[in-house]
Amino acid sequence: MLKTKISSKGQVVIPKSVRASLGWKPGMTLALDEKDGRVILAPESTVEPKADFEEVMRMSKKLNYQGPAYTDEEIEAGLLQYFREEWEK
Repeated sequence: MLKTKISSKGQVVIPKSVRASLGWKPGMTLALDEKDGRVILAPESTVEPKADFEEVMRMSKKLNYQGPAYTDEEIEAGLLQYFREEWEK
């Protein structure tokens, strides 16, 4: 098991062998999640939403929404907010 220390600034060094095996490069953005006393890191681009676009469309058809039409920008903003809230759980 590899070990690392937390600096006075809260920084942690991920050992080179781990970064290399995961293909992590300097400047990458990592998503961080804390669960049950553990920290989970994953490249931001690999964090998958709980629902894909097709699933959202199937759900919306089941709801049979009868209100005013939303713009593409409003739909995108709503979906982003939903997925952010889900990720924070």
